[in-house]
Amino acid sequence: MGTRSITRFLDHDGGDEICCMYRHFDGYPSGHGADLCKCLANIEHNGIHCLVASVIAYFKRGPRNIYVFPAGTRDMFEDFEYHVIIHDDDILVSVFEVVHDARPILLEQGTPSQVLEWCQTQDF
Repeated sequence: MGTRSITRFLDHDGGDEICCMYRHFDGYPSGHGADLCKCLANIEHNGIHCLVASVIAYFKRGPRNIYVFPAGTRDMFEDFEYHVIIHDDDILVSVFEVVHDARPILLEQGTPSQVLEWCQTQDF
């Protein structure tokens, strides 16, 4: 069974959600979290909408595993949730563990390089 995750792209410090990207397999921090942070650490962008398009292009290499859903999509049986925002021209990432029927638990947040370092030490 896959470890599912949702990546939410938020405009302006956690404001409006632009869209979300669902990953069916390897959604745990040392999988998707590390992959996402590596992507974000090396990506050039011109704002959040450009960033979203670049991240989706980076991950989507064929059918299956990566899907894009409208903003506000919930209850995809995800185990982990990632938030990506741009704050003062810096990309920030937050990692949450999803506990169904409760609020997600914040595990880590910071720049892609800071979160990548944390993700590489995790074993979920």
